[in-house]
Amino acid sequence: MPVVSGVVEPGPRQVIRDTADRLGCRLVEAGIDFQVIESASKPADAHHTTAFDYRETDGEPLRGLWLAMPGRHQMANAGVALAAIGQLRQAGWNIPDAAVRSGLARAFCRGRVEILDRRPTVVLDVAHNRASVAALVDVLNRQFPDRRKWGVFAAGKDKDLRGMIDVLSHTFDQMVFTRYLENPRAASPEQLADLARELTGRTFATRPTPAESWAWAVEQASPEDLICIAGSFFLIHEIRHAFPFFRSSKATSDG
Repeated sequence: MPVVSGVVEPGPRQVIRDTADRLGCRLVEAGIDFQVIESASKPADAHHTTAFDYRETDGEPLRGLWLAMPGRHQMANAGVALAAIGQLRQAGWNIPDAAVRSGLARAFCRGRVEILDRRPTVVLDVAHNRASVAALVDVLNRQFPDRRKWGVFAAGKDKDLRGMIDVLSHTFDQMVFTRYLENPRAASPEQLADLARELTGRTFATRPTPAESWAWAVEQASPEDLICIAGSFFLIHEIRHAFPFFRSSKATSDG
């Protein structure tokens, strides 16, 4: 079976190459057999969509693609999906370009840079390791470069707390640390705030529940600011189910 890989880091890429070679699998790799190129022109709604071109080494490029989810990491994911479609087409599947364009433009993943409102801008993201937090920060800095940013954060004790907080605390103007209530693995707000203070020398707010942390953020933020809630699937779940506002977010994010 062919293998499609979006991995570009040298170490993991070599492991995949070695395994594919050992199993006799044809390998299709990002950056070698296919690539995605972000459009230089800004889309009509920069907060919701990403414009890009897709090219394969041995094929006609697909130009002017639109992806409903923001972020270069989602654009890279879309490239892997398109490369997989290319392999399916070679195997005889009939997948028209129009269907590809429509699917990308409509694709939506709850909890992945999920934009809920505009005044202030409210973002949910289930990032729960350093790599996903870095991808989130990249989107926020690119899409909302001039916004004052407030963070609501909770995470499990078994996660890379230092790595995540190091990235976030240097991005947000201020953060409030909390804990989710339905899972005993949650780190305490005080532990998170102490770690952030150790990394930055700044003092951070703490609240004992997700609801109280949300209330704190709303009180602090102006309509022109951004509030981002991140760090755990459990936190996003509890925040979403605590407020009808979050449960109806799909309609809001679709505009």
